[in-house]
Amino acid sequence: MSKFIIGLVLFSGYFMFAFSWVLGDIYIGSMGYSATEVGESTSTLNIVKMLANLVGGVLIGKVLAEKVFKFNVYGFMLGMITIAAGLIVASMTEAFALLLISRALVGLGGGMILFTLSPITASVFEGKALSLVNGTNSSAYSGGIAVASALGVMIATHTIDVIHVTVGILVLLAVVLFLAKLNVQPLVPEGSNGEEQKPASLKQAVMTPFNWIFMLTFTAAIVFFTLMFTFASKMNIEATPFLWAAVGGNVVGIILGGSFPHKKVATISSIIAAIAGVAFFMGGIPSAALVCGFALFAGIPSYITLAFNQSWATPASLGTTFMMLWIGSDSIVAATSISFPSLIGSPASNLVLVALLAMYATGTAVIAKKY
Repeated sequence: MSKFIIGLVLFSGYFMFAFSWVLGDIYIGSMGYSATEVGESTSTLNIVKMLANLVGGVLIGKVLAEKVFKFNVYGFMLGMITIAAGLIVASMTEAFALLLISRALVGLGGGMILFTLSPITASVFEGKALSLVNGTNSSAYSGGIAVASALGVMIATHTIDVIHVTVGILVLLAVVLFLAKLNVQPLVPEGSNGEEQKPASLKQAVMTPFNWIFMLTFTAAIVFFTLMFTFASKMNIEATPFLWAAVGGNVVGIILGGSFPHKKVATISSIIAAIAGVAFFMGGIPSAALVCGFALFAGIPSYITLAFNQSWATPASLGTTFMMLWIGSDSIVAATSISFPSLIGSPASNLVLVALLAMYATGTAVIAKKY
């Protein structure tokens, strides 16, 4: 039962991070700030999140490899509390400089959640339970964004109330995780000398080819999705149907991942998403956006599981693998969030989004074939 609670909190914490991210976007946008200023706030969030991943990944992989489970649980709890603190700051001001500080705190908390999520999962779950938790966790991001976007009007008119409720939920989740941890032992006892507890240095992670391909491929998908939900309104794109299609795709993807090889599910889904993306962004076919969102996120659970299925994967090494993934994606998201607004209104913006989908499909096919 305690493992189930931990899995539920992992999903909920990641969900609330995504929800808080969009909550901040809506709050800042409702004040009349420009797309460039919204982009700057997103860039600030991502830069801080990236730095949190770097520090956390090094600690997990090298310094605290023998206490992976305990360290990461506390890190996940602190991440939720930090996001709550960022939201409280936002509720107290309309000054852009202080709003940037708020976004930085949300990014710091999000970074803590992201670099602890995979090591906790690998420490506690295995087999079908691992696939299920990976699948539900991968749907948390799109789910949080979809729910926040769907509630956009309500959030814009009752922002402070929504912030207070969100803060309360985050604090409650932190308490529940602490209590659940007391009744759960990791798969490999902490302090043992087995392979599972060997340190995973940053140098070792950087020298592993899989980590680079895995990071660059997933970065394309993350950048695509971030640009879509951040600038959809500025591009005259209705993002909510795409987001709900993504949530539905994630649910189906969890089922497919439990019935078919992860490599096939990830590859086929990414190719369908790329083709649908061309049909929507270049051909102007509205229904293709739904297919694109559905297919893209149907493959995400299986794609994430590919890292866990590597023969050398341990909770410590996965910490550095996903550290590289989030640092790489956050770096590029930070850069594109600033540069992309200048392309809005021109064909180049659509070309960029299509190219990102093509990169994701290509990289997924390479991983499926080589690894």
